[in-house]
Amino acid sequence: MDAFDLFLEITKPRIRPEGLIERVCKAMEINAHFKSEFAAVRGLVRVQVNRWADQLLLELMKTGDIGQKVPEDRWDRMRELVEAHGKDIIAGQFDEDNFRTMEEMTLFFVYHGVQAVWISAALKRTVLMTMEDMLRMRGNGGRVSMMLVLTNFLVLELDQVQRVYIIYRSLKDEAA
Repeated sequence: MDAFDLFLEITKPRIRPEGLIERVCKAMEINAHFKSEFAAVRGLVRVQVNRWADQLLLELMKTGDIGQKVPEDRWDRMRELVEAHGKDIIAGQFDEDNFRTMEEMTLFFVYHGVQAVWISAALKRTVLMTMEDMLRMRGNGGRVSMMLVLTNFLVLELDQVQRVYIIYRSLKDEAA
């Protein structure tokens, strides 16, 4: 177990209040209708999500923050975490596994001192590029529902990144 794994083991149980997944899904309307809409675009999403690890890394490199704070020998671990989250996204369940992989990916950046704003911006640009590519691939039919599903998904992802950073910061403040 390396230092990051130890950090995960200690931190993860403290960053998700009980009932959070249910509250988030209710607030973000991640329900049966959303899941069926998401299932309709899953094939298109799969193609894009498989490129997210590299795309996210490219976006983060633009900021300089990741290059300065995350040693190159840890980039493979970052890719593994992004790819694990991607598999849970493609599964389309938006359940415990999805939240866990998002938390682990976000905590990787927290651990390395990368600011939340850079992660959120890189995720936003990556998902927007995905939306643009998907709209180009798909004909006129279904564009509105696809945009609604993907926009809702983007908000969910960004919300979870911010949640992990905020809760981690408050835990750090309590410990001080």
